[in-house]
Amino acid sequence: MKYTYLFIFILLSGWGNAQSLDSIQKLEPVTLWGENVKEYSSGYTQKVLSDSLLQRSNGTFTSLLENNSLIYFRENGLGMVSSPSFRGTNASQTAVLWNGIPINSMFTGQTDFNTILTGSVDELTIRSGSGSVPFGSGAIGGSILLDNTPKFEQKNYHQVKLGYGSFSSYNGQIRSQLIAKDAYVDISLEGMQSENDFPYPNTSMRNKNADFYHYSLGLSAGLRKANHRLYFHSNWYEGKRNFSGTLTAIARDGYRDYNTRNLLHWEMYLGRWTSSLKLAHLYEEYRYYANKYSNNYSFGKSNTLWTDYSMAYRINSKMKLTGILQYNKIDGKGTDVQDANRDTGAAILMFSHHLNEKWTYGLHLRQEFFNGFSNPFLFAFDTKYQLTPSYSLHFNVAKNYRVPTFNDLYWKSGGNESLDPERSIQFEIGNSWKKENYGISIAAFYIHSKDMLKWIPMGSIWRPINLNEVRNYGVEAEAYYSYNWQNHKLRADIAYAYTKAVDQELKKQLIYVPYHKYTASLKYQYKTWSASYQVLFNGQVYTSSDHLVKHKEYDVHQLALEYNYLFGDLYGVVGIRIKNLYDTYYENLPSRPMPGRNFNLYINFNF
Repeated sequence: MKYTYLFIFILLSGWGNAQSLDSIQKLEPVTLWGENVKEYSSGYTQKVLSDSLLQRSNGTFTSLLENNSLIYFRENGLGMVSSPSFRGTNASQTAVLWNGIPINSMFTGQTDFNTILTGSVDELTIRSGSGSVPFGSGAIGGSILLDNTPKFEQKNYHQVKLGYGSFSSYNGQIRSQLIAKDAYVDISLEGMQSENDFPYPNTSMRNKNADFYHYSLGLSAGLRKANHRLYFHSNWYEGKRNFSGTLTAIARDGYRDYNTRNLLHWEMYLGRWTSSLKLAHLYEEYRYYANKYSNNYSFGKSNTLWTDYSMAYRINSKMKLTGILQYNKIDGKGTDVQDANRDTGAAILMFSHHLNEKWTYGLHLRQEFFNGFSNPFLFAFDTKYQLTPSYSLHFNVAKNYRVPTFNDLYWKSGGNESLDPERSIQFEIGNSWKKENYGISIAAFYIHSKDMLKWIPMGSIWRPINLNEVRNYGVEAEAYYSYNWQNHKLRADIAYAYTKAVDQELKKQLIYVPYHKYTASLKYQYKTWSASYQVLFNGQVYTSSDHLVKHKEYDVHQLALEYNYLFGDLYGVVGIRIKNLYDTYYENLPSRPMPGRNFNLYINFNF
C-alpha cells in the first residue's frame, strides 16, 4: 500500500504543471505500439538488432543472438534444444514476447530458440534485467521481444531468400508486403532443413540421428480508419527433429512440435486517451518418440486464451499514465503431465515522467490474482539522466517473481508439487558515452533470489527444487567504433559480460553459468563489397553442483564475404559465410561436439 501512496503523490506533484501546459502546448498523440519497451524502459539496458542484420540472418534465433548479444545459450547440439540465459538466470527466467504476448512454453516455461525462425520479424529488442511488472511471470533475467510493426507509411516490398550449406542444409523464404493507403498485408513463408550429419572434429565419428526441418508461415495485416487501428498477427510453425546422440551414447529418439499464434489488436485514439484491446489464442503441441521407428509417443498440448486491455492517458507533453488489465486461461494435458489448468489475472499501472530535457523516470506497479499461488505485489522504478549530449546515467530497481510451470509441478518422472514461486529483488546501474562514430556502455547488476526454481540432476533423473537463496551479480560492457572515408566503411564492435551466480547454501557458482562471455566483430565495406569477421567466446562452466565436473571454455570464429547488387528495381545481397573458421573442436554441452569448419551460401532478392 505504501507504494500506491508514493505513486499518487508523484502523480499529483506534476498535476498543476500539467494544467498550465495544456493551454500552450499541443500534445503528441498517445500510441500503445511497443510502449512497454520504449516509453517505459528509459532506465534499462536495451538493444535493438538492426533491420539489415535480421534480413541477412538465414537461420534460427540461436545463431543470431549468441553472436550479437551477451545472452548465453545452452544448446544440446547443432539444431537441437536451445535455451537462453540472461545474467546467470535460467531459460525459464527469460521472457519471450511476440507482439506483446508471452510465448514461453506452458510446460517448460522456456522458449526453444532453434524453433523460432527470423524471417517474419520486423523488430527484435533485447531488454536486460527486470520485466515482471510489464511482462509477468518469468521476466527476471531479461526479455526478448519479437514485433511486427505497422506498415501504413511504407511501400510494397517483396523478398526472396535462398541458402545452402554444409551437411545438406537448405533454407529459404518468400515474403511479400502489399500496402494501400489505409491497409496492408504482410505474409511470409520460410523453412529450413538439414541432414546435420557433420563429422566430429578430430575423431572418426559423425553426428547421427540429428536431421531436422522447420517450417513457418507468418501473417500480419493492418487497417486504419479515422481514430481506429485494427491489426491481426498470425504465426504457424511445424518442426521435426531427431535428437542427436553423444560421444558415448547412440540415440534414436525423435521429436515433433506444432505451434500456432493468433492475435487481434484494436486501438482507438480519443484526444489524450488511447484505448487498446488485445485478444490472442496460443496453441502448443509436441510429440516425443523414444524410438523414432515406433508409433508410440508421449505428448503434451495446451491452449492459452489471452486478453489484454490498456488505457493510456497523456497528462501533458511530459507525463503519461497507463492502466492495464490482463487475463489469461491455460488448459494443458499430456502423457507425462496430468490435466492441468491455470487462470491468471493482473492489474498494472505504469507512469512515465520527463522532468526536463535531461531527466526521465518511471514507476510501475503490478498485482496478480487467481493463479493458485500467493502473489506478491510487484514494483519497478527506473530513471535516466542525460548529463551531457553524449553521456548518460541510468538506474533501475524492481521486485520480480516466477510461478512454477506445469512440468515443474506435475511431470511424472520428476515433478514437485510442493514447489513455491520464486521471488527476487534486483537493481542495475549503468552509464553510456556515445559520440558520432564511437561509444561505450557499462552496466553493473545485482539479483537476489529466494526459492529460486532450478532443475538439478539427482542420479539419472533431473528434478526441480527451490534453492534457498541465490545471488547473481556482474558487469556488462559494450563498445563500438566506426570510420568512414570516401567509399570505405569500417565498423568494430565488442561486448563482454562477467557473471557470478552463487548458491548461498553451497557457496558455489550455479551449473551452466559461465563467468565470462564476449563477442567481437569487425566489418569492412568498400562500395558494394563487404567482409566481416566475428568471434564468440564462452567461458568455463560447471556441470555438477559440487563443482567436481566442469566443461572447458571455447571460442569460435566466423568469416563472411558479401556483394550487394542493384539491377533496376531488383537489389539484394549474395554472400558466403564460413563458420568455425579454424576447425576448432568444441562442445556446448559435455560429450556433444559441435560442427567443425562449415559454410553457408546465400542470396537475397528484393524488389
